[in-house]
Amino acid sequence: MMTRQFARTLLLCLGFTLFLVVLNALLPPQTSAFIFSESGPFEMLSFILWFVLATTVLLVVRPRSPATLALAVLATVAGLRELGVNSLLTTESITRISYYLNPDIFWLERLAVVGFIACLGLAAIAILVIFGRWLIAGNGAGHPTGQIILLAVVLVPVTKVLDRLPAYLRGFLGIEPSLTTVSLLTALEEGLEMILPILFLQALFLLPKALPGGQEMDGRLHRI
Repeated sequence: MMTRQFARTLLLCLGFTLFLVVLNALLPPQTSAFIFSESGPFEMLSFILWFVLATTVLLVVRPRSPATLALAVLATVAGLRELGVNSLLTTESITRISYYLNPDIFWLERLAVVGFIACLGLAAIAILVIFGRWLIAGNGAGHPTGQIILLAVVLVPVTKVLDRLPAYLRGFLGIEPSLTTVSLLTALEEGLEMILPILFLQALFLLPKALPGGQEMDGRLHRI
């Protein structure tokens, strides 16, 4: 059953999506390109929010466990990615398949990147398994925290599709998207990426508070 908190959050997300569409349409092309660029305000705010999320996880979520530490690490990595640190440390973008097939790139660099991504992937899978169990067995699907986290998890691949869609249209279908289409997709991708850490933060603060006297809350996560 959809909770009131989740319903309000969903409406706000839809309203923000509409705002992105209107903002992109009203702004001059050059201004829109800067605002939604890799060095624009949306990208910088995303970077800040991911680090706020990582700090919040460590400071307010209890009990501390490898899962909470993994969450903080993943949020930090997401923030560093928004800052473009991965581009500074590698020869080219690690999100492109060509990076791993390029013989001109030192094999040790590619091996280190594969190992790092594998560790992050294992941490993400472990968290998703824990979250999935809570959704199914712990009635997390009926709690606003679970519903909002699920919304954020669904939005992650949506932003990746928006990011790569112009390249997919060119490479697989031979369709050259117009500048207006690319501008709109970029605005949606950057804007929706920015609200991801906000959704996770909201979910954290919807966790129940710890009981007086430091009592455990039936082994469930809570906030202090």
